[in-house]
Amino acid sequence: MPARMSSVVGSVPVPDPTTLTTEALRRDISALRELLESRMIGIEQAFTRLRVDLDKVPPTIDREVHNLKELHAQATESAQRATASALQAAKEAFFEHKETTRATLASLSTLINTKDDAMQSKVDNLREAIAENRNNINESRGSRTGGADSLRMMALWVGLVVSMGMALFGIIHEVQQAPVVISSPAPR
Repeated sequence: MPARMSSVVGSVPVPDPTTLTTEALRRDISALRELLESRMIGIEQAFTRLRVDLDKVPPTIDREVHNLKELHAQATESAQRATASALQAAKEAFFEHKETTRATLASLSTLINTKDDAMQSKVDNLREAIAENRNNINESRGSRTGGADSLRMMALWVGLVVSMGMALFGIIHEVQQAPVVISSPAPR
């Protein structure tokens, strides 16, 4: 700022305050312009970095989506293989169990036939014993000689009942002692 203010020319003082104000405004505008320009440069640089980062996002997303698709495909394939293996194992176990059941049923059928034959044999023996007792009863009726015949008759009936009881006990005992083979497939 000039140090003198001595002369007055017209109505404008020397130095002219308009010139001083204009210079001050120019300095302030220049400083403001520098500040705004530096801020604008910073904003442009931030936008440039943001644009670069945003340009990286779609390829990154695409790469991650591709990775997820691969993982999903692998998981699906693995699940399908596991399901197929489990189904195959279930089929094999079913057929193995089916064969075991058939063998068990055949064994039981043979056992039942054997027991049936044994029971039929005992029934035939009882029929023979009953027929023999009837013959003895008929003979004793024809030759009634008294108390000895009735005693003989009673002994025959007791023998018949005892033999029937023993035959029945033998049949029941054989059925209870018969081995029943029931097996299940071996665990894998």
